[in-house]
Amino acid sequence: MQIKILVFSLIIISSLLIPGKLWSATSSKVLDNSDYLIELEDLKEGRSEISIPRDDGSFDRYYNHWLCFNQKDVSLNRVEIVYDGEKKFLPQLDIETPNQYYEISLEGDYGNDLQEAFSDWKYLLTDTPLVCVYAAYLQDLNEVNGKKNQFLILSRLKTINGLWNEGYFSDDELIQGSKINKKQINDYEITISKNLETFESKINITKLGVQVFEDSGIGDSFYFGNEFDDPAHLKDFYPISQITHNGFPDLVISKSTGEAHCCNSLMIFELGNQFRKIAEVDAKGSSIRIHDLDHDGIPEIEFYDGAIDELFSSYAESARGRIVFKFDGEKYELSQALTYKLPPSLKHQIKIKKLIQNSFVKQNNDLPYVFLKTMMNLSYSGHLNLAMRIAEEAWPIEKEGLIDFKNKFMNALSESSYWRFIQQE
Repeated sequence: MQIKILVFSLIIISSLLIPGKLWSATSSKVLDNSDYLIELEDLKEGRSEISIPRDDGSFDRYYNHWLCFNQKDVSLNRVEIVYDGEKKFLPQLDIETPNQYYEISLEGDYGNDLQEAFSDWKYLLTDTPLVCVYAAYLQDLNEVNGKKNQFLILSRLKTINGLWNEGYFSDDELIQGSKINKKQINDYEITISKNLETFESKINITKLGVQVFEDSGIGDSFYFGNEFDDPAHLKDFYPISQITHNGFPDLVISKSTGEAHCCNSLMIFELGNQFRKIAEVDAKGSSIRIHDLDHDGIPEIEFYDGAIDELFSSYAESARGRIVFKFDGEKYELSQALTYKLPPSLKHQIKIKKLIQNSFVKQNNDLPYVFLKTMMNLSYSGHLNLAMRIAEEAWPIEKEGLIDFKNKFMNALSESSYWRFIQQE
């Protein structure tokens, strides 16, 4: 939607507002004339955000207004609601000023990606002195800390980092047979598209109109943020955030080839003065987590390497080796410190061998999962020699194939993109 606003000084301000997108706030102030005039236009045209019917058939109408707060008074949380029988986790701003408390969130029927909205808000609230909301009053709530508490419905969120506009349309647009998803961050525009006829997907990143990155593939899918987190975890997609605290936004992109049990990959780009790819991992069919393992404030990338997938058992029973990537100040690299683990005690080794021997008795053709898991856990935590010794001691005497297993296992590890970089004791 193109909005042209004529200011009294006869200066025309044009601003492109695309629903559900982040746009750069180039003004040194958070709000500019176009923001205030949008509010005036909504009032003039009677475009109320909330209409509540009265008993007499008329309506109470509540309009959006701009409110700005000190960032130190604002916290970002998730609240659980049930809407039309569906559980949702809505992002919510909890704001406590010296005299007033506000709870500001989205309507329950918000149809776009709630995880992506949460991450967008998180990015906007990073390192900003002011937080401005364009929101409408809905109702009074119970007092908090003796202060009046109001619940507001948010339409726009703006800081020095950019603008989030809730809008009334889907986050994806259909343009000439292609599904288009765009974000604009400072000088960068990121476009993900999928041709609905050829099924070709593309990602294109430009800086000031000049292409800095492109990737495409038939049957592939690209996503903003981490699409591959384990469903058991409460996801934080990190689509755009200052992950590394280098002072620039970091863009997380997921790519899936759509093949069975394959292939999930994740890239992180630094959108700074220079465009840089600071991480790329190929996790095959593994989930991928971005979380802070060593509590230094910068999240690591954790996934599981499927070097022996379907080699000794079915895919579901194939064990995988844990891989951790850590940011070294310039880029993400495999972390020896976070991948390494102390070897099990002698007492625990005896227990493991008994479990393996019992599992072989119950197994037919495939090698048992507990055996394969032990081999992968030890080999990927720096103890390959111990893994091979346990294999020799736990392998049933009457069962053939130990030497064949060891050869195939070692060949699979040597072909892994990650295992060969793990130091072994």
